[in-house]
Amino acid sequence: MADHHAKGARKGACLMQRRPRRLNPRHCRWIAERHCLICGQTDVQVAHIKFADGRILKPLSSNIGMKADDRFTLPLCIVHHAAQHAVGERKFWQSYHLDPVLIALHLYSISGDDEQADHFIRTCNVTLMIIEDQAS
Repeated sequence: MADHHAKGARKGACLMQRRPRRLNPRHCRWIAERHCLICGQTDVQVAHIKFADGRILKPLSSNIGMKADDRFTLPLCIVHHAAQHAVGERKFWQSYHLDPVLIALHLYSISGDDEQADHFIRTCNVTLMIIEDQAS
């Protein structure tokens, strides 16, 4: 009887190779020109969303130095980008009641449309101010 398992693979293990990271330098430059999603500052960094999301079969970018595809990027100022890494992605985004994957995909879908993106980000900023006012 032939052995149908790859050499060295555990029985029942799924052999799946991670596909290469999809780069989009133009989209990243465009994201870097936006305002911070949280506070509206103009000096932003491109923040990659690394955690997995089963709703869209987004894999975890778990290795050190491994970034997510460039479509999963958001504009964050230096302070908020550092905070995202310091407290952990999920906790950071939950504290602002935002869905970063959905927002990143929306921005990717309108990439290059400055007017629509800036309006969307201003709407996020105003929504966050209202949530903060209600909490205090």
